[in-house]
Amino acid sequence: MKRPFTRLEKKQLLIFALIAFGIPYLMGIPMAFGYQRGTSLDFFANAQMYYPAAGAIVVFLLTKTEFPMPRRFFYGYLVLTVLFAISSVLSVLIPDANLWVMVINMLTIAGNLALWVLFLLDKREVRFIWGLTWSGPDSRRHFLYVVLFFMLFTGNLLISSFTDNTADSFLALFASPMFWLSLLSLFVSFFLVFSAFFGEEYGWRYFLQPILQEHFGMRKGVLILGVFWGLWHLPLNLFYYAPDTRLQSIAAQLITCIALSVFFAFAYMKTDNIWIPVILHFMNNNIAGLISGSTVSGAVIEWKAVLIHLIFYSIFFLPFLASKVFRESETEKK
Repeated sequence: MKRPFTRLEKKQLLIFALIAFGIPYLMGIPMAFGYQRGTSLDFFANAQMYYPAAGAIVVFLLTKTEFPMPRRFFYGYLVLTVLFAISSVLSVLIPDANLWVMVINMLTIAGNLALWVLFLLDKREVRFIWGLTWSGPDSRRHFLYVVLFFMLFTGNLLISSFTDNTADSFLALFASPMFWLSLLSLFVSFFLVFSAFFGEEYGWRYFLQPILQEHFGMRKGVLILGVFWGLWHLPLNLFYYAPDTRLQSIAAQLITCIALSVFFAFAYMKTDNIWIPVILHFMNNNIAGLISGSTVSGAVIEWKAVLIHLIFYSIFFLPFLASKVFRESETEKK
């Protein structure tokens, strides 16, 4: 450990943990109830993505009052988070799948449009203080990291497809113009759904990562964050993603989160732009579904698949832990 935590940092981490981890784990109770009843838990999966940023925002509002804040955006985000949390519980108490599909779509689109308005109403210099602007060194080249992630992610899927004899259909999909049109429309939709992915990245990458890196080192801090991030998914692993193969789901989740924590940290540290990991997270969650056409809930995961997952994610993403950006940062800390 680099240095002990200050009293203020302990207070900040406690507030963050109570919201970012406490709410999802408490939500595990109605999730278990809904799972037993066979109720859709989609609302819980969407709502959970908002809690890390909500935790960070509450920390800032309570402990950093000496700085001007984008209060319109911050308060708007908290309101949307509360609406998602309440709707999640109601979706179990009033199990009407068609109703809640409509509610989640309306809340997502209306909420994101409202957040963009509030975002733009706050002054740019204030947003800059809180890492909300598209800034950082050589910002026009930041999309290169988006392209790099797309290549790594699809390359990983391609190599993996040879292990389950789906390579031919995978390559045929990439040869189809409809796939590229769907991919383009997917990126356009980002502006209507960004808040969920911002929800995780502003909490994990902007708030928690620097604290862990400062206290445990640049590399170890990122790996610890990956473990926390993976365990944060626990209620979803137990009742949503793969409830029939829970241990395999938890193992695969930890592998994914540790590996992606490395690359997302690499991209964030190279750009100092939180919107890059937000976009990368959006791509990770949506491109796989676009390619496979499968849903994220109710999967059955074999241990063989977990092993393959470990091998390929380690090959494609863990090498970035040796990046110069981590070594430079370590030197600066000494």
